Amino acid sequence: MESGVIKEKFFELDLSNWTLVIVKFNKLKNNEEFNYFLRRWENLSKAKQDYNIILDTRNISNVGISNAYAGANFISRLRKHKPQHLKNVLLIYNQSYMYYLFNLVLTIQKPIAKTYTYYTTETQSIDYLHLFNTRDENLDKFVITELE
Repeated sequence: MESGVIKEKFFELDLSNWTLVIVKFNKLKNNEEFNYFLRRWENLSKAKQDYNIILDTRNISNVGISNAYAGANFISRLRKHKPQHLKNVLLIYNQSYMYYLFNLVLTIQKPIAKTYTYYTTETQSIDYLHLFNTRDENLDKFVITELE
């Protein structure tokens, strides 16, 4: 597995705490940028190790319904990976629109991993490791979507 931080215009992929992947999003310029992110995510399974992902969408903009459908198709592809290495997804958001889009994806395609959503108005940096490691202790701060 490559290590370090991969910086793209639309996203920053931090692999330095592997098996916890941290993704910070920015403004989406076009759908190809979104699809490229999904391909990078799908490649994480090639490490053949269980992993977790944090999606920090506090700075995301310009995403829409077409991206939600692309995300649902992505989950469908990821579901075919056997064994399934994605174990937990944690979405950090600060706008209800992102929560709506994320839930649209999970309505179209049931989650393949335990999924946490975390709302915050905090704009400063977050201690992602602490947030992830205490997710089950601070259930009042999270909404959890269980696997069926």
